[in-house]
Amino acid sequence: MKVNVTAMNNNLINKRKQAKGVEGPKRTLRRLKKKSFWSVLLSCLTGLFFLTFITGCGQPRVSPTSTETNKPPKPIVYTSIYPLYDFTRQIGGDKIIVRQLVPSNAEPHDWEPAAKDLMELQKAGLFIYNGAGMEPWLDKVSATFKETDCILVDTSSGINLLKWAAEEKTTKKEAPETGHEPKAITLEDKSEDEHNHEHAYEHGLYDPHIWLDPVRAKQQAANIKEALVKISPENEETFTSNYRQLAAALDELDGQF
Repeated sequence: MKVNVTAMNNNLINKRKQAKGVEGPKRTLRRLKKKSFWSVLLSCLTGLFFLTFITGCGQPRVSPTSTETNKPPKPIVYTSIYPLYDFTRQIGGDKIIVRQLVPSNAEPHDWEPAAKDLMELQKAGLFIYNGAGMEPWLDKVSATFKETDCILVDTSSGINLLKWAAEEKTTKKEAPETGHEPKAITLEDKSEDEHNHEHAYEHGLYDPHIWLDPVRAKQQAANIKEALVKISPENEETFTSNYRQLAAALDELDGQF
């Protein structure tokens, strides 16, 4: 029996062609579905982008109210050392900008301001310092403040300073009161007044660490509050309220000793 190989091959080829002809449309349909999905997704994303853009452009710009634009800038207040910085920060709150001049890791007696520090001080409305000889470098830079509107605040003003323990054993004089001028001392013995004005602080007769005593620290805080009210009277109520909270905390601390 003869087998027509050529005919068999032709039949096999025809069947394969028919199979391809049937599966071809299915594959094409799947490709079209995938293409349609991504086309729709891309169209949606594009439409969403333009919708967001148009909506954003249509929103009216919010301009600051007249009250906000007319607000005066916050006063810049410099303090010499950290304890005064902390008092000022608590009293001033968010109504002022407080900065500390002497770094916390520096010795206030030996530290001296650099040229950049003096330039920064010229921007200040207040410079709050301890007084009582704590900042001996202050006299050297006093000319800087004469050229500005910066107000110097001696927080030792009006406070009876404590004498060092060694001095208390050798003298019967009362602790002095500082005047309104920086480093001014008034002693009861008028005959030696001039001498003590010049040498009391220099020789370390009085303890300048006023903030360590809660009662005297409270007086320092009161001096700071009054100074803040002078440069920002519209915030007097806030300053007074904050001061009272600080004073109450100092009273409580004093009661623990």
